[in-house]
Amino acid sequence: MGLDGAKIIDGDLANDIYNDFMSLYDEGYELEEIKSKIEEYKLELIDDLEQEIYLTVFAQALWEVGENVEDLRQKIEVFQRSNKAFAIWNKVDKNLAEERKKVIGRFLNKISVKRKSPRPRKKYRKIKNAIFATGDLLSLESKNKKIIVLIAGSFQNGNSFVYKFAF
Repeated sequence: MGLDGAKIIDGDLANDIYNDFMSLYDEGYELEEIKSKIEEYKLELIDDLEQEIYLTVFAQALWEVGENVEDLRQKIEVFQRSNKAFAIWNKVDKNLAEERKKVIGRFLNKISVKRKSPRPRKKYRKIKNAIFATGDLLSLESKNKKIIVLIAGSFQNGNSFVYKFAF
């Protein structure tokens, strides 16, 4: 696993968890349902480093929307005292490990106080004019190759419109 930086939301796993949480939140899901869906990430965590990233990002997202995160804060503190994730950070990059330790310390202080103004749910304009529809076929050509692509589906994610392709 590569590490992009020491921040709470840095790297693929952190961004995936945070973006999934906020997408569900903005779509109007109840917090208990969001928590349940985000907790599914625990099934795929492969080491203590990913466990630390999961706990901190989940706490960050919950704190931002005004939830009490004291239980997660305590889990993060216990996890930090064990130095399990720090040992992995240290193997990858000693400077990054030291920076992460500082970031976690500041983060634990920040989330020990409930956020004054929770992040409101964002309203996104519904995209009505999709360029392609499910079932459309696209023909892509290069100098020596022609590929036919099937639009297998599409969905809106915030202000973005995403297509699923089948080759």
